[in-house]
Amino acid sequence: MNRSATRMASATTTQRTRRPAAVRGAARTPRAAARPSALTFLLRVVIGAGLVTAIALVAPGIVLDTPQPAPKASDAIVVISGDEQMARCQEGLSLCQRGLGQYLVFSGAAYDNGTSNADVMRGLAVKRGVPAAAILEESQGEDTWGNAVYTRQVLEDHGLHSAIL
Repeated sequence: MNRSATRMASATTTQRTRRPAAVRGAARTPRAAARPSALTFLLRVVIGAGLVTAIALVAPGIVLDTPQPAPKASDAIVVISGDEQMARCQEGLSLCQRGLGQYLVFSGAAYDNGTSNADVMRGLAVKRGVPAAAILEESQGEDTWGNAVYTRQVLEDHGLHSAIL
């Protein structure tokens, strides 16, 4: 009987210290709940940062890519050399043929001390039927700043006050 009593006593002690399953889950809940909330917070931060980045990259394109008003007749049409030079030249010629400018001003230096970009564009314009007297050249501008400075001087020298760029 001694043995049985011991076993019964230890069984009763085990039952007293052992909690029901519902109570055991409640004790672990705060720790388990902390993990999902930390992961949720981290996920929200990552998604929020992604949205802010997307907005920062897309918004300027939407705002800046608004339709431009139709060009108005001006004293001159200015075409500067650089990337997409042929497309710029074609657009300038198109504007000139539509009668939107008295003069066609080509701006661009020669990078190899040979024929300037302005002179090359002048040749294309003459081939397309633009009168040579209606073409002005600025062949000193080696970059955008130089194109602006020297073209302004050409415009002022000829008394031209408005331009389509």
